[in-house]
Amino acid sequence: DLAAAETLGTKVHLYYGENPILYSAPVEAVPDKPLPRKFVFELATPNMSGTSSTAHTGIDPSSDTITDFNMHDAFAIEGSAIGQQLATAQAIGDFDGDGHEDFLVAGASASYIFLGPMDLTGLSNVAVAADFIIDAASLGRPADAMGDIDADGKTDLAFVRHDDAGNRTVVTVILGGRVMPRTITAASLEALYARTIEIEDTLLDENGEITVMIGNWSGHVDVQTGRFYNDLMVVSSLPGATNSYGYVFAGDTIKARTTTIGSGDALVDLKLFTTTVNVATDRIPVRTPDLGTFESTAKVTIAPVHQAIGSTGAITDAGQNTYPLTGSSTLAVGNGLNANYYEGMGAGDATTFTASNGSNYGIYDYAQTTSSVALSVPGNPSGTVTVYVDIKHTYIGDLVIWVVA
Repeated sequence: DLAAAETLGTKVHLYYGENPILYSAPVEAVPDKPLPRKFVFELATPNMSGTSSTAHTGIDPSSDTITDFNMHDAFAIEGSAIGQQLATAQAIGDFDGDGHEDFLVAGASASYIFLGPMDLTGLSNVAVAADFIIDAASLGRPADAMGDIDADGKTDLAFVRHDDAGNRTVVTVILGGRVMPRTITAASLEALYARTIEIEDTLLDENGEITVMIGNWSGHVDVQTGRFYNDLMVVSSLPGATNSYGYVFAGDTIKARTTTIGSGDALVDLKLFTTTVNVATDRIPVRTPDLGTFESTAKVTIAPVHQAIGSTGAITDAGQNTYPLTGSSTLAVGNGLNANYYEGMGAGDATTFTASNGSNYGIYDYAQTTSSVALSVPGNPSGTVTVYVDIKHTYIGDLVIWVVA
C-alpha cells in the first residue's frame, strides 16, 4: 500500500495496492542461472608511502574478546577527489544476478556499485574498489529504494535528474543482470536494458523535493516467472499544474516500453486533494487559483461565470465591499470572499510576503558559505520574519548558521 501526506492540509491519503493477478505457474520452473561474467584481474594495491597506521584494521562484531569497538578501526571507503561528498550507502539487492547482495555508495559526482560479497581491507579508494561507476551528471542521483521492475529476479536501478534545458524531470531505469561497461553514462546505455521516464515541470514541480522509489504496489505478476513486477513511484513535495504530486508507473509497462515513457503512461496519478473553496450560501461559489501557478499571497481574480445563489445583481465580500456581476473584479489578498485561502489564510488576515533563493551553494571545510535573500515589502509594515534554510550535508552538527540582516 502507498500512503501520502498533504503538504498544505492535515490528511494522510491511503492508496490500497491492487489484488495480485491470477496466473498458472509453469509446469517445470526453470531455475535462474547466473549470467557469465568476464574475468577481471584485480587492481594492484597502490603503495601508500609514509608512516604506517593501525587504523582500519577491521571490526569483528561476533568476537567475544572485544567489548569496546572503535569505529576508526572499521574498514572504510573514501572519495577519490576533494568534494565528492560520499554520503548515501544502501543495499540494492542482487544487481548482477550472481545470487549475492550488492551495495551502492553515492556522492556528488558519481554513484558506485560494489558487487557482493564485498571484500574490503583498510581504507579503500571508492573509484578503485567499485565494480561500476555511474555518472551523476548524465544520470543523476540514485532512487531511495531499488527493486525488481521486470520480474526477472534481479534488482533494477533507478536514477533521477532534472533537465534544465528541457524543463523536465528525467528518471533512468537500468535493468539488472546485463553486461555493461564499468563506467556507466547515459550515452553508454542501450535500449535493451535501459528505460527513460520524462515528466514536464508543469506536471511535476521541480521546486519541491523529488523522491523516486521502486516497490510492489500494483500486484501485477509475470505469468512466466511467477514473480511480482515492482512499480516505480515519482513524487514531488509540491503539487504540479494539475494538482498532482506524482505518478506510479507499473513495472510491466516499463518493461514493455523501449521508447520514452511519459505521465500519460502512469498507472496512478497522485492527486491528493482538490482546491475548491467553501463559501457562504449568499455568495458565488468560486474556485481558487491553481496551486501550481499561484500562491496564497497573490491577488485572486474572480470572473462572473457562476450562477448567483441568494441575492442577485451584486457580490459582497467579507469587507462589505460590493462588486457588480458584470466583467471581473480583483480582490486583494486576505480581503476576498468569506472563505479560506490555502495555507490557512482567511478573510481579513494579514498578508504574507515571501522570498527565496533557490541557488545551491557548496559547503567546504573550514570555510564560510553565504546565501542572500532580498525581501521587498511595500510601505512600512511590521511583523515577524521567519527564515528557512535547506541544508544537505553529511554532518549538519558540524555547521553553525548565522542570520544577518
